Amino acid sequence: MAQPGAPLHVYGDALRRMSNTLNYLYTDGKRYWYDTRPTLNRLAQDRAQALPREEVLAEAADRLSSDELLIQRWSPQNLLEELNEYLWRDQPHVGLQQLWSYLAQYCYLPRLRDQNVLQETIRQGVANNVFGYARAVREDGKYEGLVLGGRTDIRFDAQSVIVRAEVARAELEAMRPKPSTPSDTSSSAGSLTTKPSGEGCIVDPLPPPPPSPSLPKMRYYGIVDLDPRCMSDQAQQIAGEIVSLLTNLSDVDVTITLTIDAVRPDGFDEKTMRDIRENSRTLNFKSYGFTE
Repeated sequence: MAQPGAPLHVYGDALRRMSNTLNYLYTDGKRYWYDTRPTLNRLAQDRAQALPREEVLAEAADRLSSDELLIQRWSPQNLLEELNEYLWRDQPHVGLQQLWSYLAQYCYLPRLRDQNVLQETIRQGVANNVFGYARAVREDGKYEGLVLGGRTDIRFDAQSVIVRAEVARAELEAMRPKPSTPSDTSSSAGSLTTKPSGEGCIVDPLPPPPPSPSLPKMRYYGIVDLDPRCMSDQAQQIAGEIVSLLTNLSDVDVTITLTIDAVRPDGFDEKTMRDIRENSRTLNFKSYGFTE
């Protein structure tokens, strides 16, 4: 609540909330006044209440899809970027139900059409070693039904989790049976040589096992902060020294996503928000908006 002596941004937030909720409060830049005519917010509410809920939802979904704001198909690499930037939170895994709740709740995250889109994205990511999947986490911290690099059924329940690829790989490696070593050297005489000596024989030791082959590095990702005052120069340098090296390779899929996060304590004015929304739509932003 705004009170005398409060910081300016508190008043700005209060006015912004009033503008979004009151039906007869008009705004024009820094001017606020009441009128006898209802605002567009009230008219939109009355119009929405007069329409069946199913039609409203269907129309909203169609418009979001046509504006590419409602994602029909999602790349596992894009999901991994969101996990790395916002959702892992230094944890080895995240629950599927919690992940879907995040995607449906926070406006800075992509909007998916439904759970089937996320389910298919996870299935492809697990098959391509982008991340792992487990049916549950046991009390000892180990994963039940852990899969990495194979096809599996993805279940949306309170136990299922997505696991970091490196964590899943380490646990699967630990679960593999170790190769057996001969305990009785006399039974391995065919692989040993003996040399006569004055008091018996000298047994040559077995050669050490060959080192296990290391898994190839299949994915690169990088996150960098850009200075908004000189981002064009930085972006050009990144394109020349990083992106070009990747795109010059054969059979490589390169995805580049730009994330903009701007905070203004006093809030953004209507004209600025309108211009930015229009430019974002023209530039084919997949997701954009202003929040409190």
